[in-house]
This record gives sequence, structure tokens and C-alpha cells, in this order.
Amino acid sequence: MTINIYDLTNHANVHEKCISELLCHIEKAEQAVLDAINVIIASDAYLKDLNNRFLNKDRPTNVIAFPMHEVSEIYVSYEQCRDDSELYYYIAHGFLHVLGYEHDKQVDEKTMDTLCRKYVNAALPEVRL
Repeated sequence: MTINIYDLTNHANVHEKCISELLCHIEKAEQAVLDAINVIIASDAYLKDLNNRFLNKDRPTNVIAFPMHEVSEIYVSYEQCRDDSELYYYIAHGFLHVLGYEHDKQVDEKTMDTLCRKYVNAALPEVRL
């Protein structure tokens, strides 16, 4: 899987190696095969615009994922992250959406939360959630 990481904020403390390790760990654990994924770290305003245009919700959000055939995308609002561990959590959350997970029901939300924490803790032992 090709992983491209873009920091549109120009001030986020983005650790590309950690993000790559996390995504590769999840891909392997979920037995998924993706060609490529773009991870875009952006502002609240940027995610608010995406949320409004594509999901008809006029508010910022922490993560939006777009599963696509050749190159899927995960957008994370850096302003929504209190620290690096939360950034990794939201990236894992977005990646699970790319892989088909949803959380329309509370039980699904709990499943995704458990998986995000499990994958971040396993792939990045120095980061504890």
C-alpha cells in the first residue's frame, strides 16, 4: 500500500513513520489490500467545508474518510486533536471507515472505538490510549 501524508496546516507535528506503521498494521490485521491511501491533516474550516459539501452537515468534524477504488482519503482536523495520540486515533478511525466500518448504531460506535484503541496501542506502543 502506498501511503501519502499531507499536512495542510504547516504546523502540525506529523510523524509520517508512525502514521505509516499504524496504517500498515491495521491493513494487515484486517486482512485488507489497498493500493494507496492519502492522509490529509487539515484545519477545522477545511473539514467543515468537506462535511458541508459531501455530507450536508454545516459543522466541523474530527475525521472524514472517502473510500475510493484506487486512492482512498482520510481527512483529519488537527484542531480537533488534543495530542498526537488523538491524531493517530482519528487516522485509525478514518481508515476503518475506508475498510467499510460504520457506526450508525451505538454498538458499532463502541466496536470502532475498541478497534481504534487496540490498533493504535499495538502499532505504536509508545502511544497509549
